[in-house]
Amino acid sequence: MPPSKRLWDSAACLAWLGDEPTAPNCGATLDAVAAGKVELYISVLAIAETLMIRGKPKLPVSTKLKVKGFFKNPWIIPVEIDRYCAEVAQDLVWDYGIAPKDAIHVAPALLANCEILETFDHGLMKKSEKVGGTPRLEIREPGYGFTLPLPLKNSTELPDNEEKP
Repeated sequence: MPPSKRLWDSAACLAWLGDEPTAPNCGATLDAVAAGKVELYISVLAIAETLMIRGKPKLPVSTKLKVKGFFKNPWIIPVEIDRYCAEVAQDLVWDYGIAPKDAIHVAPALLANCEILETFDHGLMKKSEKVGGTPRLEIREPGYGFTLPLPLKNSTELPDNEEKP
């Protein structure tokens, strides 16, 4: 069985990197990635956004290497945002009432043929299974359905072949 394709938005990334109370949910997904059961996609916009959750303080500069190192992991598959992706996002806003900032995460998930978008945005979760092809894109919290006891390699350090600035 091929691995499930999932995309994390910036809320999921921030929960993991900011050690939020929901981080164990994210850890379950990352354990599934380590076990080869999931491919993890992240839009390049989420890389830029993963610094602050609205209404909360931004991640401190002391976490800079941790954040940059996380996104350099070879098991993260970046999804580019190009003109076509932006136009798909526009259609999601017009056709499904998805907020523009959310649509720019949903569009890459659809274009990468992800089955699941993982987020902690409960407003966006209301759009679950209303967009996409067959099957429709499921939008839910990370980790749902996983109880893998596999330890994940320290995912916050720079890969061995990367030099620290």
